[in-house]
Amino acid sequence: MTKKTGLNRPLRLAISQRFLTAYREDFFYEVSQVEDLEVMVFFGDRDAQKHAKFASTKKELRFAHRRLKTVSAVFPGFGYLNQLFFSPGILSAVRRFRPDVILTEGTSNIANNLLICPYAWWTRTPYLWWDLGKIRGQHRENPIRRFLYPLIRFCYRRAAGIFAYSGYARDFFVEQGIPPQKIVVSGNTVRVERFFPHLDAHREGGRRIRKALGFEDKLVFLAVGGMDGGKGFDLLIGAFEELARENDHIALMMVGDGDERPLLEDLADGHPRIHFAGAQYEKVGDYFAAGNVMVMPGLGGLAVNEAMAFGLPVIAGPADGTELDLVIPGKTGFLTGLGDLEGLKHHMRWCMENPEKAAFLGQNAQDLIREKYTLAHMVGRLREAITLAAPGQFSG
Repeated sequence: MTKKTGLNRPLRLAISQRFLTAYREDFFYEVSQVEDLEVMVFFGDRDAQKHAKFASTKKELRFAHRRLKTVSAVFPGFGYLNQLFFSPGILSAVRRFRPDVILTEGTSNIANNLLICPYAWWTRTPYLWWDLGKIRGQHRENPIRRFLYPLIRFCYRRAAGIFAYSGYARDFFVEQGIPPQKIVVSGNTVRVERFFPHLDAHREGGRRIRKALGFEDKLVFLAVGGMDGGKGFDLLIGAFEELARENDHIALMMVGDGDERPLLEDLADGHPRIHFAGAQYEKVGDYFAAGNVMVMPGLGGLAVNEAMAFGLPVIAGPADGTELDLVIPGKTGFLTGLGDLEGLKHHMRWCMENPEKAAFLGQNAQDLIREKYTLAHMVGRLREAITLAAPGQFSG
């Protein structure tokens, strides 16, 4: 028998997104399976050629949703890739659903939030502000964001709760005057638990990859992610080439694709121990298993979580703040500064000289992911945030 909420019916949760990525589809599906929730996801139906990372997935979705026509602009400027998305039909779509709680995509979806937030205030509908706070390590603030910040701050200060990406985001919002008890850290992740039952098979696949590349006796540094700027992969190649002159027993695998791949391949200049694997989907687990150390010098992503699930220590530069929760210096990996070539080389050299200790850090990394950063944990934290936003209405 289905339990009842304080409303004597399932609590209606509206989720607003600029566009829907494939990795978030998994999360929203799991949220839709929570008892006492009726979930509707609203997102922009945008198809992009030049900036594919900002396009909605075309896979068949497993939850109630509305694809909304969206006006968008993605353009370089002020040293950033700026993005603006607006779905004119978002307000009428949300009104028809009549949610009890709204989960909105924070700062990055500010154009739509300028409709959603007034609706929430007018109807007294609590909303959660899902946000990363600010990018760690930025030298200067985007002037577009600075111009909009008074509106952004006005919106998040009136939210029923903050669903923060990381502990770093939590600290940012506390600095902005949000009471700590109104903040739940999401533990941002993907379905890393999908790998655990198949680790042996992935390790066998990893051995095949290493053998095919002639990397069997090498300590393999691994980089995974879109090659579209901000990742610091050029810095990684430079660091690796310097270290490779000292040591014949290291290799570098670059997994991913993007606009910058040709530039990175030119930078590598045919180095025999640098391999560009291209984008991998079905076999990405084999590539994680083929590596020994994950390196993400710049704006990272959820590949860090996945690498840790395979027992890889991580060397990470400033990203969205989640790296500070995941990469614990000397325990699960190491942190470097923005553009810090010497720091990057120092930590890579340590892993070269201490492979057994590095493997121990990797085991700690895997334990941390299992204990705190599975998708099931993230769903649990959202349940906590919804309970915070709708006290007495949602059983949680």
